[in-house]
Amino acid sequence: MDLTFKLYPILNSQGEFTLELSTVIENTRISASVPTGTSVGTKEAVSFSVVQSIDAIKRYNLLNILKNKLTELPTPREFDEILINLDPSPNKQGIGGNVTLLFSVFYAKVYSFMMRIPLYKLLTEVYYPPLFNTRLGETVLLFNLVNGGRHGNSRLFFQEFKIGFLGKKTLMEQIQLAVLLNKRFKRLLKENNKSYGIGLEGGYIFEATDEEVLELLQRGAEGLGLQPLSDYAIFLDVAASEHVHTEDPQNYTYYIPAKEKIVDVNGLIDWYTELAKKFPIVGFEDPFAENDNLGWEKFKTAPRPRQYIITGDDLTATNPTIIKESAQAKYINNVIIKPNQIGTLKETFQAIHIANNEHITITISHRSRETNDTFLSHIVAACNPTYAKLGNIVRGERTEKYNELIRIERELI
Repeated sequence: MDLTFKLYPILNSQGEFTLELSTVIENTRISASVPTGTSVGTKEAVSFSVVQSIDAIKRYNLLNILKNKLTELPTPREFDEILINLDPSPNKQGIGGNVTLLFSVFYAKVYSFMMRIPLYKLLTEVYYPPLFNTRLGETVLLFNLVNGGRHGNSRLFFQEFKIGFLGKKTLMEQIQLAVLLNKRFKRLLKENNKSYGIGLEGGYIFEATDEEVLELLQRGAEGLGLQPLSDYAIFLDVAASEHVHTEDPQNYTYYIPAKEKIVDVNGLIDWYTELAKKFPIVGFEDPFAENDNLGWEKFKTAPRPRQYIITGDDLTATNPTIIKESAQAKYINNVIIKPNQIGTLKETFQAIHIANNEHITITISHRSRETNDTFLSHIVAACNPTYAKLGNIVRGERTEKYNELIRIERELI
């Protein structure tokens, strides 16, 4: 089979150029494109510009390697190993993590088509079987209803205000509740004379303090007859590295914009506790800067009104080694999995495998600069994570991923 590949720039969700790779097999077009982040940790794989990416693709002869391997047809996992061995530099500095992921996802999609097997089933079978089994219904979707920090209103300390619907609802039931909550939330904003826009991940942007946002979220959910902590809960992405005021290993301090206040680690923990007593908050993602070991250490034993889901993102960067270290240090009991942080599907599933071995749960996550590619939905279906966050149900690049989950769920019923 003589395959012809096309590599060209397309727009991502922020109106910036990224690359798409495509081919046509049996009159069927197969394509792949991958996201990048806005709030980017220092430990994750580098992401190149379009010009840098094309240069790396030429320098490493990736299109010819891809063509040759699709003739030989090794498994996607074996193809990923070729990509990994090509660039042994830290954080994919030679090829670029966005480039390696683009080729990793594209190869898996083509292989899936040629084997006549859905992508989510292929991922289940190829990457660390029998650890995974393909099913849906146990995953809690985290809907990013309000965007703060670098994703929206920069006066908000928290970057993502997420709602999760509890009680083992189907994905469709969760999405239906998200639709109702969005409608009610917009009415609340209007009633409170809040002009709003839409942030990077589909959440609403409006002038408010962090406490005011939490109050509106609570009113919106309970207005639908949902009970806190049994029917719904609030999950916060702090992205604390974005608010570091003093970067001192012995005394990190953080700036809270809406309060115009600088606090140390103890003050930050006290504020989290105060909010969790007042609102049904169960999750804190990156509650401290990635290198604030003192903050992470103190948070482990700090008094709290309930058990928290403490999630590593910038801290762990989908890196299997760092995930293991952070889990064993008891800093986290949940970890964010973002494929572009590590660079290939093989390494992504390796990180999931390590998290499972360390008995911590996972959250499959999108990025702020997304494309309409739905490969992330297939990863969710392949590994049945405890949580998945794909943004709000607003903006096409987010809704397309939810729609793909709906399609997969219907196949699996």
